[in-house]
Amino acid sequence: MCVEYKEILSQNDGYRLNVYAVERNSRSRVLESIDSLTQDKKDEVINLLQKMAENGTEYKSPKVKWRLAKYSYGELKPHGHRFFFFVKYNDNLIFFDYEEKKKGSLKSDIYKRLQTEMKYYEREFERFISGNKENL
Repeated sequence: MCVEYKEILSQNDGYRLNVYAVERNSRSRVLESIDSLTQDKKDEVINLLQKMAENGTEYKSPKVKWRLAKYSYGELKPHGHRFFFFVKYNDNLIFFDYEEKKKGSLKSDIYKRLQTEMKYYEREFERFISGNKENL
């Protein structure tokens, strides 16, 4: 699987944190999901990302959980049934997956799978930044 990291927001633009979306084989579930939203919902997600990047973990919102119990990643839940999953890695937020629930809550096997994926993307991100230090 070819993994890349697309920069969404940058410290070079005055943000406290860089924000990246994972791309697998040239596709990003996160970015595709944002793009599929209506304009007002898309604007809300972008606004939340900006606030997270501006304020880091000091940003408090019922729509943001910086770390889930039992797991080492967080979730952005801008709308009741949409979940964007991320990990904070140093001065970077890496949004690595998106899930939409139809009813009820997401099953524990989804969260366990996401934990495994998060660890993989974190290792790959270490490689990414070590190869791009001059650009960061």
